[in-house]
Amino acid sequence: MLGLIKKDLLMMKQNFKLYAFILIIYLILAFAGQMNISFVFTFFSVVMIFNTFAYDAQNNWDAYAISLPNGRKNVVNSKYLSTLILMLVLCVIVTIFSIIISYANTGSVAFLETFYIMFYSALATMIVIAFMFPVIFKFGVEKGRVIIFSLIFLASFIITIALNVATNIFTSSNVFTEFISKYYAILIPLVCIGIFIISYFISLKLYSKREF
Repeated sequence: MLGLIKKDLLMMKQNFKLYAFILIIYLILAFAGQMNISFVFTFFSVVMIFNTFAYDAQNNWDAYAISLPNGRKNVVNSKYLSTLILMLVLCVIVTIFSIIISYANTGSVAFLETFYIMFYSALATMIVIAFMFPVIFKFGVEKGRVIIFSLIFLASFIITIALNVATNIFTSSNVFTEFISKYYAILIPLVCIGIFIISYFISLKLYSKREF
């Protein structure tokens, strides 16, 4: 499995010049105050890991990988672990740039605010990937691409409705509101991590039954 993780990380490295060019553009915009650099974290995390699936499909990697001992399980494991490693590395890089940009623009650094932004960006990215992976493991990259975009629109619609419902609940239930406001810092990470873990087991089950 370590070999599969290394493969994914090396594939990410292949487009290093392109990623570096895009990062420079985002940095220029961030220094100019036109955007929040934390957006880069989610963008690169999703795009880079999605490209590894595309490269695998292009080279018919799955048909070979599943013939290895515990091949299907190791493929799923490596994708999820590669993603976590990538997110950790990007989180450190983007945090450093956020601190530099904040100091350059304001002359001071809001460490706590930077931490919160990156922390919740990471959680949001985990949710996106948690929904993306099972679709790809079930349908592949080409079919999965269409389904993923459809799910994004559907999720936006559901989230809008959920926010409206949540607003009504908050305004009508003081006890519930106090509970959420008191424990949200624990509840949100637990929910996101739980969804990510559930996504892993769903992906494992779907990929184990997929035919190539």
